[in-house]
Amino acid sequence: METIMSTIVEIPMNHIVIVLSISTIALIFGHIKLTVLINYCFIVYSGRLWDLNVFGDPAAPDLNAPAIAFTGIWIIIVLLAAVSLVFHRN
Repeated sequence: METIMSTIVEIPMNHIVIVLSISTIALIFGHIKLTVLINYCFIVYSGRLWDLNVFGDPAAPDLNAPAIAFTGIWIIIVLLAAVSLVFHRN
């Protein structure tokens, strides 16, 4: 059984360039909270959220307990970050 720590995640270089570009533009315009939220969302996106074989072959689903736990924890972290950034006052 494959554990989360031994999972190899390959992130395409164009995704990294896009996230860095969007984050840099947001920082230039002074939107620090937006930059943090963009980076959290990118971590969830690149962390195999969309790589799960949910709608593929039903005979060989890719949904196992560690994958579901990993995805659920990251979604909760992004939601908590979004809520805390919305209600934080400078």
